[in-house]
Amino acid sequence: MNQRKVFKIWGLMVLVMLLMMMLKQTGVQADKKPPAVMAEKGITLDISRKFYKSQVIKKFIDDLSKYPNSFLQLHMTDNQNLAVEMSAVGQTTEKNAIYQDGQWINTQINRPFLSKKELVDLVAYARSKNVVLIPEVEAPAHMQAILDLLKVNDPERYDAIKLPDGAPEQFNLIDYSKVESLKFVQEILAEYTPLFAGQAKRYFHIGVDEIDWLPVESNMNLVNYVNALDNFLKSQGYTTRMWNDRVAKADLPAYWTNVKYLDTK
Repeated sequence: MNQRKVFKIWGLMVLVMLLMMMLKQTGVQADKKPPAVMAEKGITLDISRKFYKSQVIKKFIDDLSKYPNSFLQLHMTDNQNLAVEMSAVGQTTEKNAIYQDGQWINTQINRPFLSKKELVDLVAYARSKNVVLIPEVEAPAHMQAILDLLKVNDPERYDAIKLPDGAPEQFNLIDYSKVESLKFVQEILAEYTPLFAGQAKRYFHIGVDEIDWLPVESNMNLVNYVNALDNFLKSQGYTTRMWNDRVAKADLPAYWTNVKYLDTK
Protein backbone atom coordinates (compact mmCIF):
# COMPACT_ATOMS: atom_id res chain seq x y z
CA MET A 1 0.00 0.00 0.00
CA ASN A 2 1.52 3.32 -1.02
CA GLN A 3 1.85 6.29 1.32
CA ARG A 4 -0.94 8.29 -0.36
CA LYS A 5 -3.52 5.53 0.26
CA VAL A 6 -2.39 5.22 3.89
CA PHE A 7 -2.97 8.95 4.44
CA LYS A 8 -6.45 8.73 2.85
CA ILE A 9 -7.50 5.82 5.09
CA TRP A 10 -6.05 7.50 8.17
CA GLY A 11 -7.84 10.74 7.32
CA LEU A 12 -11.17 8.94 6.89
CA MET A 13 -10.77 7.24 10.26
CA VAL A 14 -10.06 10.57 11.95
CA LEU A 15 -13.14 12.09 10.32
CA VAL A 16 -15.35 9.25 11.56
CA MET A 17 -13.95 9.59 15.08
CA LEU A 18 -14.59 13.34 15.08
CA LEU A 19 -18.18 12.85 13.94
CA MET A 20 -18.78 10.28 16.69
CA MET A 21 -17.39 12.67 19.29
CA MET A 22 -19.62 15.48 18.02
CA LEU A 23 -22.71 13.28 18.17
CA LYS A 24 -21.87 12.22 21.70
CA GLN A 25 -21.30 15.81 22.86
CA THR A 26 -24.57 17.09 21.38
CA GLY A 27 -26.57 14.14 22.73
CA VAL A 28 -27.71 13.12 19.23
CA GLN A 29 -28.27 9.41 18.74
CA ALA A 30 -28.24 8.67 15.05
CA ASP A 31 -29.57 5.14 15.39
CA LYS A 32 -32.75 6.09 17.30
CA LYS A 33 -35.96 7.50 15.83
CA PRO A 34 -38.50 9.60 17.74
CA PRO A 35 -41.30 7.45 19.15
CA ALA A 36 -44.31 7.20 16.88
CA VAL A 37 -47.68 8.38 18.16
CA MET A 38 -49.82 5.31 18.76
CA ALA A 39 -53.21 5.55 17.10
CA GLU A 40 -56.34 5.01 19.16
CA LYS A 41 -58.55 2.04 18.45
CA GLY A 42 -62.04 1.79 19.84
CA ILE A 43 -65.78 1.70 19.37
CA THR A 44 -68.85 3.68 20.34
CA LEU A 45 -71.41 1.42 21.99
CA ASP A 46 -74.92 2.88 21.72
CA ILE A 47 -76.77 1.50 24.73
CA SER A 48 -79.60 3.96 24.24
CA ARG A 49 -80.88 2.58 20.94
CA LYS A 50 -79.85 -0.98 21.82
CA PHE A 51 -79.47 -1.66 25.53
CA TYR A 52 -76.73 -4.00 26.74
CA LYS A 53 -76.38 -5.39 30.24
CA SER A 54 -73.09 -4.77 32.02
CA GLN A 55 -72.00 -8.39 31.53
CA VAL A 56 -72.28 -7.96 27.75
CA ILE A 57 -70.43 -4.63 27.83
CA LYS A 58 -67.57 -6.41 29.60
CA LYS A 59 -67.29 -8.76 26.62
CA PHE A 60 -66.79 -5.75 24.34
CA ILE A 61 -64.09 -4.55 26.73
CA ASP A 62 -62.44 -7.98 26.58
CA ASP A 63 -62.27 -7.76 22.77
CA LEU A 64 -60.83 -4.23 22.89
CA SER A 65 -58.19 -5.26 25.42
CA LYS A 66 -56.42 -7.16 22.63
CA TYR A 67 -55.40 -3.83 21.09
CA PRO A 68 -53.07 -1.21 22.61
CA ASN A 69 -54.39 2.31 23.28
CA SER A 70 -58.01 1.17 22.98
CA PHE A 71 -61.22 2.77 24.22
CA LEU A 72 -64.93 2.11 24.54
CA GLN A 73 -67.17 5.15 24.26
CA LEU A 74 -70.43 4.51 26.09
CA HIS A 75 -73.27 6.36 24.34
CA MET A 76 -75.51 6.60 27.41
CA THR A 77 -78.29 8.96 26.31
CA ASP A 78 -80.32 9.64 23.18
CA ASN A 79 -83.88 10.16 22.01
CA GLN A 80 -84.80 6.49 22.35
CA ASN A 81 -83.80 5.87 25.96
CA LEU A 82 -81.92 7.21 28.95
CA ALA A 83 -79.80 4.11 29.50
CA VAL A 84 -78.14 5.09 32.80
CA GLU A 85 -79.23 6.13 36.26
CA MET A 86 -79.64 9.93 36.38
CA SER A 87 -80.78 11.78 39.49
CA ALA A 88 -81.28 15.06 37.59
CA VAL A 89 -84.40 13.64 35.91
CA GLY A 90 -85.55 11.29 38.66
CA GLN A 91 -84.31 8.00 37.18
CA THR A 92 -82.78 6.20 40.16
CA THR A 93 -82.68 2.72 41.63
CA GLU A 94 -84.42 3.97 44.79
CA LYS A 95 -87.65 5.16 43.17
CA ASN A 96 -89.85 4.00 40.29
CA ALA A 97 -87.47 1.15 39.43
CA ILE A 98 -87.27 -2.62 39.77
CA TYR A 99 -84.40 -5.08 39.27
CA GLN A 100 -85.57 -7.75 36.88
CA ASP A 101 -83.74 -10.38 34.79
CA GLY A 102 -80.33 -8.92 35.65
CA GLN A 103 -81.14 -5.32 34.79
CA TRP A 104 -82.83 -2.23 36.22
CA ILE A 105 -86.18 -1.18 34.71
CA ASN A 106 -87.72 2.28 35.03
CA THR A 107 -91.34 1.52 35.88
CA GLN A 108 -92.51 4.94 34.65
CA ILE A 109 -91.49 4.21 31.07
CA ASN A 110 -90.72 0.47 31.22
CA ARG A 111 -87.18 0.88 29.86
CA PRO A 112 -83.87 -0.59 31.10
CA PHE A 113 -80.91 1.37 32.46
CA LEU A 114 -77.51 0.81 34.06
CA SER A 115 -77.18 1.79 37.70
CA LYS A 116 -74.34 4.04 38.86
CA LYS A 117 -72.97 1.07 40.80
CA GLU A 118 -72.79 -0.88 37.54
CA LEU A 119 -71.00 2.04 35.85
CA VAL A 120 -68.37 2.14 38.60
CA ASP A 121 -67.88 -1.61 38.20
CA LEU A 122 -67.49 -1.22 34.42
CA VAL A 123 -64.87 1.50 34.86
CA ALA A 124 -62.89 -0.72 37.23
CA TYR A 125 -63.15 -3.65 34.83
CA ALA A 126 -62.05 -1.56 31.83
CA ARG A 127 -59.13 -0.22 33.83
CA SER A 128 -58.02 -3.76 34.72
CA LYS A 129 -58.01 -4.53 30.98
CA ASN A 130 -56.15 -1.30 30.00
CA VAL A 131 -59.18 -0.03 28.10
CA VAL A 132 -60.35 3.57 28.54
CA LEU A 133 -64.09 3.88 29.17
CA ILE A 134 -65.45 7.20 27.84
CA PRO A 135 -68.89 8.45 28.92
CA GLU A 136 -71.02 10.22 26.32
CA VAL A 137 -74.02 12.37 27.23
CA GLU A 138 -75.83 13.70 24.16
CA ALA A 139 -76.68 17.39 24.49
CA PRO A 140 -78.05 19.89 23.66
CA ALA A 141 -79.79 17.76 20.97
CA HIS A 142 -80.81 14.08 21.03
CA MET A 143 -82.37 14.72 24.45
CA GLN A 144 -85.92 13.44 24.01
CA ALA A 145 -85.64 10.62 26.56
CA ILE A 146 -84.20 13.02 29.14
CA LEU A 147 -86.85 15.64 28.36
CA ASP A 148 -89.69 13.12 28.63
CA LEU A 149 -88.63 12.13 32.15
CA LEU A 150 -87.94 15.71 33.16
CA LYS A 151 -91.39 16.81 31.99
CA VAL A 152 -92.99 14.21 34.28
CA ASN A 153 -90.73 14.50 37.32
CA ASP A 154 -89.77 18.20 37.24
CA PRO A 155 -92.14 20.13 34.91
CA GLU A 156 -90.97 23.52 36.17
CA ARG A 157 -87.40 22.82 35.14
CA TYR A 158 -88.59 21.36 31.86
CA ASP A 159 -90.34 24.63 31.03
CA ALA A 160 -87.18 26.57 31.91
CA ILE A 161 -84.92 24.78 29.40
CA LYS A 162 -87.20 23.82 26.51
CA LEU A 163 -87.16 25.53 23.11
CA PRO A 164 -89.45 28.53 22.57
CA ASP A 165 -93.07 27.77 21.73
CA GLY A 166 -93.44 27.18 18.01
CA ALA A 167 -90.08 25.46 17.57
CA PRO A 168 -90.30 22.09 15.80
CA GLU A 169 -90.58 19.40 18.47
CA GLN A 170 -88.71 16.82 16.38
CA PHE A 171 -85.41 18.56 17.09
CA ASN A 172 -85.29 16.99 20.58
CA LEU A 173 -83.29 20.03 21.62
CA ILE A 174 -83.02 22.25 24.68
CA ASP A 175 -82.52 26.00 24.45
CA TYR A 176 -78.74 26.07 24.97
CA SER A 177 -78.73 29.89 24.96
CA LYS A 178 -80.34 29.87 28.43
CA VAL A 179 -78.34 29.85 31.64
CA GLU A 180 -80.82 27.31 33.05
CA SER A 181 -80.01 24.88 30.23
CA LEU A 182 -76.28 25.15 30.81
CA LYS A 183 -76.74 24.56 34.54
CA PHE A 184 -78.91 21.53 33.84
CA VAL A 185 -76.40 19.87 31.51
CA GLN A 186 -73.50 20.69 33.83
CA GLU A 187 -75.44 19.09 36.69
CA ILE A 188 -75.84 15.96 34.57
CA LEU A 189 -72.12 15.81 33.77
CA ALA A 190 -71.31 16.28 37.44
CA GLU A 191 -73.16 13.05 38.24
CA TYR A 192 -70.72 11.04 36.13
CA THR A 193 -67.32 12.74 36.46
CA PRO A 194 -66.65 11.00 39.82
CA LEU A 195 -67.77 7.63 38.43
CA PHE A 196 -65.36 7.62 35.47
CA ALA A 197 -62.38 9.08 37.35
CA GLY A 198 -59.27 7.10 38.23
CA GLN A 199 -58.48 6.08 34.64
CA ALA A 200 -55.12 6.60 32.95
CA LYS A 201 -56.87 8.88 30.44
CA ARG A 202 -60.01 10.82 31.23
CA TYR A 203 -62.25 11.91 28.38
CA PHE A 204 -65.87 13.05 28.45
CA HIS A 205 -67.94 13.27 25.26
CA ILE A 206 -70.64 15.95 25.27
CA GLY A 207 -72.34 15.24 21.91
CA VAL A 208 -73.16 18.58 20.18
CA ASP A 209 -74.18 16.90 16.92
CA GLU A 210 -77.22 17.39 14.66
CA ILE A 211 -78.33 20.69 16.17
CA ASP A 212 -80.73 21.90 13.48
CA TRP A 213 -82.17 24.89 15.33
CA LEU A 214 -79.25 27.23 14.65
CA PRO A 215 -77.52 29.17 11.86
CA VAL A 216 -74.89 27.10 10.07
CA GLU A 217 -72.44 29.97 9.53
CA SER A 218 -71.79 30.93 13.14
CA ASN A 219 -73.41 30.63 16.54
CA MET A 220 -71.73 32.22 19.52
CA ASN A 221 -74.41 30.88 21.86
CA LEU A 222 -73.24 27.37 21.00
CA VAL A 223 -69.59 28.41 21.35
CA ASN A 224 -70.28 29.80 24.82
CA TYR A 225 -72.22 26.67 25.76
CA VAL A 226 -69.39 24.33 24.71
CA ASN A 227 -66.68 26.45 26.32
CA ALA A 228 -68.54 26.58 29.62
CA LEU A 229 -68.92 22.80 29.72
CA ASP A 230 -65.30 22.34 28.66
CA ASN A 231 -64.16 24.66 31.43
CA PHE A 232 -66.15 22.62 33.95
CA LEU A 233 -64.79 19.30 32.68
CA LYS A 234 -61.23 20.60 32.78
CA SER A 235 -61.75 21.52 36.42
CA GLN A 236 -62.68 17.86 36.98
CA GLY A 237 -59.56 16.59 35.21
CA TYR A 238 -61.23 15.63 31.92
CA THR A 239 -60.52 16.36 28.27
CA THR A 240 -63.70 17.27 26.38
CA ARG A 241 -64.71 15.52 23.19
CA MET A 242 -67.54 16.41 20.83
CA TRP A 243 -68.78 15.67 17.33
CA ASN A 244 -67.76 18.18 14.68
CA ASP A 245 -70.73 18.35 12.33
CA ARG A 246 -72.01 21.64 13.82
CA VAL A 247 -68.66 23.34 14.31
CA ALA A 248 -68.61 26.40 12.03
CA LYS A 249 -65.17 27.33 10.68
CA ALA A 250 -65.76 30.94 11.64
CA ASP A 251 -66.18 29.90 15.27
CA LEU A 252 -63.12 27.64 15.61
CA PRO A 253 -60.79 30.33 17.05
CA ALA A 254 -63.36 31.04 19.77
CA TYR A 255 -63.39 27.49 21.16
CA TRP A 256 -61.14 26.30 23.95
CA THR A 257 -58.12 24.47 22.50
CA ASN A 258 -58.76 21.67 25.01
CA VAL A 259 -61.80 20.44 23.06
CA LYS A 260 -61.22 17.49 20.72
CA TYR A 261 -63.52 17.45 17.68
CA LEU A 262 -64.42 14.02 16.33
CA ASP A 263 -65.50 13.49 12.74
CA THR A 264 -69.04 12.15 12.47
CA LYS A 265 -68.39 10.46 9.13
